Amino acid sequence: MFAWTTGFVQTYMTVVLKCGSHFIQEPEDNFSFFFTYLVIILIPVMLTAMISRLNASISYFEQLEIIPIYQSSIILLNVLVGGVMFDEFKYLSWAEFGWFSLGAALCILGTLVVLYKYSLSKQIKTSQLRTTSDINPKKDALLLDKTLN
Repeated sequence: MFAWTTGFVQTYMTVVLKCGSHFIQEPEDNFSFFFTYLVIILIPVMLTAMISRLNASISYFEQLEIIPIYQSSIILLNVLVGGVMFDEFKYLSWAEFGWFSLGAALCILGTLVVLYKYSLSKQIKTSQLRTTSDINPKKDALLLDKTLN
């Protein structure tokens, strides 16, 4: 959830930047409008929120869990927001929209595979941990000696 919300904040920042750039490109005096100052204020606020949220997520979870989800959420949400807000989907034929949907599904599936492999390897490592009753100093010393030689 941390990674998706971080990606959502980044996507929102991208929308504000894109809207702000379209707004500034207009030939009239844009600094007389409230929206210009709102964009100037929101960009550092959203950058700070995004970085602090990403750092918090990495402090709670492994990077192998967070980064693929974060990157996938950025890609999928930016494309989805661009398609809906800026009406970019109207330029796609049904076949192209099908390929787009397949690509989005593969992106989500790839993230799930990475997470499954990570959680599976974490379970294996946990199951291989020995308890103190399993420790045999003589056997461990012989095993270490064989390993070093």
